[in-house]
Amino acid sequence: MTLDESYKKIGSGSLSTVYIKDDKVIKLFNKSDIIWNNYKEKLSELTNVDSDIFVFPKKLLIENDNLIGYEMEYISGCPLYNIIKTLSFDDIKLLEKNAEIDIKTDFNKRIKSSDMHEYNLMYDEQNKKIRVLDTDFFEIDKRIEPDVLYQMNLLGIRRNLKSMIGSIFLKSIGTYSFNQYDDRISASEYLDLINSELSKKFNKEFNDLYEIESCLKEEKISFEYFMYKQDLKEDFSLNKKIIFNIVNSKKLMNRKFVNKFVSSKINKLNPEEKEIMLDNIYKDLQFISNSSLSNEEKSEKLKEYQGYLNLISLVYNDTKKITR
Repeated sequence: MTLDESYKKIGSGSLSTVYIKDDKVIKLFNKSDIIWNNYKEKLSELTNVDSDIFVFPKKLLIENDNLIGYEMEYISGCPLYNIIKTLSFDDIKLLEKNAEIDIKTDFNKRIKSSDMHEYNLMYDEQNKKIRVLDTDFFEIDKRIEPDVLYQMNLLGIRRNLKSMIGSIFLKSIGTYSFNQYDDRISASEYLDLINSELSKKFNKEFNDLYEIESCLKEEKISFEYFMYKQDLKEDFSLNKKIIFNIVNSKKLMNRKFVNKFVSSKINKLNPEEKEIMLDNIYKDLQFISNSSLSNEEKSEKLKEYQGYLNLISLVYNDTKKITR
């Protein structure tokens, strides 16, 4: 099927490409073969089903007796995983509540969800609802009781919500007792557990996941910075340790006799050691500059190293190299 130039491509994947014209959305399969023909009957059944949460085909597109795609409803919104961190906790809980209501409304329609994942959950901001796209592998299943299908569909939504919420801990260094895979608790209960425990840990109130993520990043940076400094100290020779500890003392580093003392210590290092020392300082500075600390905190930490760099410059006598 060839679409005219008025159709705009809005997305593509390994299986299909999606186009839009005004409010008309067309999804074309990348391959029109027997694989999709096997789903022709199932998708045809779904075209007759209205749902407030699942976005089903409205019209199948057939070419030479092969299923090549379908038309579907245009959904205004954005992928939920893109903005869930900025939503308030109450908004996330409302999403789950509304999803439960919508799935309950579909109770007798015998909808069986399949292949539901976080990338096909859209956020309908106007109605505070979740809309599920890419329902190609859903079906009407009359073999399973409606209450079982209801639980299956609701569980799919809850698992995806908990996965999105839990993703903020993937790069955290803390050990937290949050099990997103526990199907006994809802996404709202999971969120309350996280909020309660982390509020106590950080002694502050959180309003959204972004605030929690920021705290966890700071915790990780602080931990990595501490370990980095420990490794750096352990790698120092006695002379290096003396220099390191003196120049990081705000009370000592600005005194003239200290400058002379440190200079003499630096002079006792061989050229290779001096170079290693300087490289370590640059790594330290780069670590601070790339951290998520505030500009004020970065400035304070960088000031601690200015005396160090000035002292090394006395030995190297190479200002250009020191300020590279």
